[in-house]
Parts: sequence; structure tokens; C-alpha cells
Amino acid sequence: MLVLFFVNILIVHAQDFPSTSLPSSSFPDDFMPTGTISPTWLSPISPVAAFQTSTIVPQVSGYQEYSPELLSCFGKLRLACAVNLDFNRALDKYVGSGRLDKIAEVLEGQAHVLCTPDELSSVYQYISNFEPAIQIAQQVTADLSSADKDQLNFMENLNDTNAERLFYLGKFGAINDSDRTVLQNSFNEVMKAFASGTPAVETSRALSILTPDDLARVRNLSESDRVALLTDRFQQCNITSGGNIAEDVARLFEMPSQI
Repeated sequence: MLVLFFVNILIVHAQDFPSTSLPSSSFPDDFMPTGTISPTWLSPISPVAAFQTSTIVPQVSGYQEYSPELLSCFGKLRLACAVNLDFNRALDKYVGSGRLDKIAEVLEGQAHVLCTPDELSSVYQYISNFEPAIQIAQQVTADLSSADKDQLNFMENLNDTNAERLFYLGKFGAINDSDRTVLQNSFNEVMKAFASGTPAVETSRALSILTPDDLARVRNLSESDRVALLTDRFQQCNITSGGNIAEDVARLFEMPSQI
């Protein structure tokens, strides 16, 4: 029997948002969720498990070593999850439903905003290793019936992300064992790599001095005003860097247009 569940992903965060827990009675008999992305301020990211089975599943081989560029970029994305509510919600939505195709889109889109060309290239190269699993996830969506699509539209209109998660968990639970194994192993590996991202020390330190009120103000400002406010705030706290730390932090609040 397949026991499918998602555990909390701990991501550094400046606010303590409660994790979402879904009642197990709402799931098909073979499914049991335990939560979604639960941000915790300056906590280490825990190991990620998802799509786990009651028996041992072979791990994805060949991707255990991550390039410095990949870890640096994923570190920036982790910090963005700490302060960028739109990015956090988008990633949380797709992690909760196991949609690896959409997870890849969200990560690559945010990497365009935050990462250097070399880092971005490393992300694309890494994600390309999981193209078979991404295609499996895409095919599940492509095979939806008209009734399925109407149901999803209804959920989206109500902004019922929990129902969407249940919907896709059921769909992924119905695919053949071989495809499900490819998808679950790839999902686990991508989440493990993301959790291994190494945020820059100076940027993390700068974020740590921002209060919830600071973050709320920054989110409501234009890009240039964000930089000005952050520059002033960091100078007050004697935080300086060889680069422009205020610009680096301000960029964490940006979102790509396609998300």
C-alpha cells in the first residue's frame, strides 16, 4: 500500500505563519498528509520526505553532489521564501500537491530574478535531470477530463488550495507504479537539493535585524523605495558589505511576471 504524505519544509522566515494541516479523513484511503511549507525564523531546513512508501524506495542516483552555483542560487531562493509571501505561497501550493512540473517553473522563475547567469544555468541544468518526472506530472494535467477541469476551476475561484492538493494527490496516486516511483524519487531529490541551498551569511544577517513591521513596510514599497528604506535601516544597525546588501535584500521581494 502506498502511503503518501508531505512533511514540513522548514524555511527561514521573519514571521511565524502557522502550517496548514489537512484532515486525513479528507484523503483517499491510501493518502495521509502531514503539512506544507512551515516557515520558521532562522531554523535549519529539515530533510524533506514526500511520496514515501511503506517499503524502501530506491533513491535517485547521480545527483548527490551539488555545484556551488546551484547551492548559492537555492540559498537565495530559501531566503526569498522567508520574506516574499507570493513566492512562498506559490511554492507551498505546488509542493503540497507534489506537482514537480510547477515546482520547477516556480524555482526557475524566481532564479531568474535572484541568481547570477552562472547560477541560473546550474539550476536549469539540474532541473533538466528530472525531465521524465516533469513530463509525467504534466501528462496527469493534460489527461484531465472536462469535469476535472471544471472542478479545478471551481476550486481556484474559491482559492481553495487544500482542495486542489487533495485533487492532485488523488490523481498522482492513480498513475502506474513505475511512473509514480520516478515522480516520487525526483520530487524527493529536488526538494533535498532546495533544502541544501546555502544562503549568503551577510544577507541572512541583514534579514535577521528586520522586524515584522519593517517587512510589512518593505513589501508595500516600490523597488527603489525598498532599497532606500533598507539602506537606511542597515546603516542604523551598522550592517555593511563589499556589495550593496540593501539591493540584494530588496531583490528578495521581487517576483517574476509569469508566477
